[in-house]
Amino acid sequence: MHVMTSDNKNIDLQLNINEHGVSHKLIKKTSNKLLVFFSGTDKKDGRFDFWKSADELPYNILLINNGKNEWYQDSIPGFSSSISETIEKIKYISEKLGCDEIITIGVSMGGYAASLFGALLDCRVLAFSFDTVLKYPLSRSAKRIPKKTKIIYKNLRPIIKNSKCRITALSGEMDFPDLLSLSRISDLKNVKAYSVRGVTHGVGRFIDKRYGIPNIITFFVENNTLPEIKEINNLCHNKILSKNIFLSYQAFVNKDFSTAQSLIREALLAEPLLEPAIFISALVNMELKNYTLAVEQFAFIVGISPHFTTAKYNLAKSLRMSKKYDQAIQHFYEYISLMPSSAGSYYNLSLIYERKGLLEDAKKMAQMAYSLSPESETYKKRYDTYFS
Repeated sequence: MHVMTSDNKNIDLQLNINEHGVSHKLIKKTSNKLLVFFSGTDKKDGRFDFWKSADELPYNILLINNGKNEWYQDSIPGFSSSISETIEKIKYISEKLGCDEIITIGVSMGGYAASLFGALLDCRVLAFSFDTVLKYPLSRSAKRIPKKTKIIYKNLRPIIKNSKCRITALSGEMDFPDLLSLSRISDLKNVKAYSVRGVTHGVGRFIDKRYGIPNIITFFVENNTLPEIKEINNLCHNKILSKNIFLSYQAFVNKDFSTAQSLIREALLAEPLLEPAIFISALVNMELKNYTLAVEQFAFIVGISPHFTTAKYNLAKSLRMSKKYDQAIQHFYEYISLMPSSAGSYYNLSLIYERKGLLEDAKKMAQMAYSLSPESETYKKRYDTYFS
């Protein structure tokens, strides 16, 4: 079958909608809606984000991956040869199934794609933790897009602004590039933007664990809004603070601790209990060996955002560096109860037990750390201390 595109070129639609390939899978239901899920990075050879949730949803589902981490800038292997062909095939599948609405959904690279294709299709969008400007410093696209990839849609803002799409977007406030990214479009009339307290890049995973992603998606599809998510905040609507937080983190990454501290002070003057700023300040204090102050700051973050596990780990580590060994042991074991495969926790426990003269415990923890992360030279060196 052939479909005429807007530029009057024929596109040969070879997709058999009863089958699936390495980059697409169609799940048909009795529904008038087609939900198109765009996968994030490193999904190929028939692997997709959301595939476990798809069977629980009462809608037609089209799962798509990009295969080569090209942020959907060109073809989708085995599905389409261009962005325009991807759009036409989605429209064709929707028409063939008798659907009257297309909704695009995605996380990370898939969130970018959901927003891009949603804007080009003028449809509803649910997107999590995505870059709105590709290859921006510290962004995932800057780290992951192959250098040879030709960037066609670098900035999503003008595309979204000129579209009839309606986007609901969420990003974690503790992922500072994601927070800045979302703030860039938070003022657009067709965007509902939410930042989530105490969460990094894994907003989708966090919401799935807390609330069940199929429940959230179904509620969104039926009501065009989100149910109550207690951790939702509005920091992404403050463009100045979002940019300040990003710049302070960028300075920290570049080991420009003086600039980082100066920017943090500015942010805390505007908002004294600003969690991301306090967290970055604690990271800076760890690097400057101000361990007691770091303990106080990490403890504050753990108290105000108890679901933020990264702060729990850093609190335990700062306690170890402050030689508060018993408290550090307690917090490392609490972290392990949440993150059982944390090699870093076992490594730190080995160091603590050695300092306390509990060599058998130190040996056991060294073995655990190495078994969980055998590629780490640091963990191997500690393992060899006891087993070589």
